Amino acid sequence: MLMEETPMTDDVRAENEQKWQKATNKVIADDLVKNIEKLLGGKSTYYVCSDLKTMHKKIVIEYDHEVKCNH
Repeated sequence: MLMEETPMTDDVRAENEQKWQKATNKVIADDLVKNIEKLLGGKSTYYVCSDLKTMHKKIVIEYDHEVKCNH
């Protein structure tokens, strides 16, 4: 005999699905940043930025640095 799903079970499943999706997206994004570094010969830096009201994260990828001397 099959038991019917309860709303609470559905909520837990939905929450777990969201957590799984967020973790998967993070892994994919990290891999993409690493690949951009390799393709451009650059370096990425991760920052956490905040002020009195907000906080956010930022990724900066630097590449093609040239040393220019004016001697």
